[in-house]
Amino acid sequence: MKRVPQAKHPASVLLYMRPGYALPTAAKEMDLESTLRQAGHKVDIVDQEDRLRGQLAAGRYDFVLADLPDTAPVSREAGNGPGAPEVVPVAYKADKAVLRSSRQRYPLVIQAGRSRSYLSALDKAMRQREEAGTAR
Repeated sequence: MKRVPQAKHPASVLLYMRPGYALPTAAKEMDLESTLRQAGHKVDIVDQEDRLRGQLAAGRYDFVLADLPDTAPVSREAGNGPGAPEVVPVAYKADKAVLRSSRQRYPLVIQAGRSRSYLSALDKAMRQREEAGTAR
């Protein structure tokens, strides 16, 4: 078992894991929740749209990780004002064209797999939020 690097800029992360979508499967394969917690991030999970709305309304998150197909509607729910969480698509078994297109639309895209490179990418994005004064 590899040691999980500690985040220099811990974040508050909401995982939107709708049943029947790919993110629950990807998260299990990646041990996503546990890995994020071990890195020092605060993690909550919702699996229903109404609960997502409630959590977003409470305004406690820096990032919302969602299935790639859910990213646009989740982004609309999250808003785009100062302090709004950054919605991060998680691409599971996506082809190169889909990944390329997603990376053009979103500043951060997590490609599900064994790599934990997303931890350093989240840390960098969190540092940028802190510098901009939009961190939670």
